[in-house]
Amino acid sequence: MTKALVTAHTLLLIGMFWSMRGPVTGVAAGGAYGGFHIFAVATMSLARSESRAREDLARTNAELTATRELLAENSRVAERLRISRDLHDTLGSPTI
Repeated sequence: MTKALVTAHTLLLIGMFWSMRGPVTGVAAGGAYGGFHIFAVATMSLARSESRAREDLARTNAELTATRELLAENSRVAERLRISRDLHDTLGSPTI
C-alpha cells in the first residue's frame, strides 16, 4: 500500500513539474521527491522494526527476571529442606 502511494504521488509530481517546466525539470524534481519518499518509508520501517524489537526485549527481560526469582526461591526451599533433614538426622539418631 505504501509503495503504491509513494509511486502515485511521485508520478503526480513528475506530471505537474513536466507540464509546468518541461520534461527535464519534471524528471529531476520527481526523482528528488521520489528519493525523499523512499527515504521516509525506509526510516518509518526501521522505526517500526526497532519498536517491535524493543517490545520483544522487554518481554524477554520480564520472563528472565521471573525465572531468576523462581530459581532463587527454589534454591532457598532446597537449602531449608537440606537443613531440616540434617537436623532430623542429627537429632533423631540414637547415641550409643
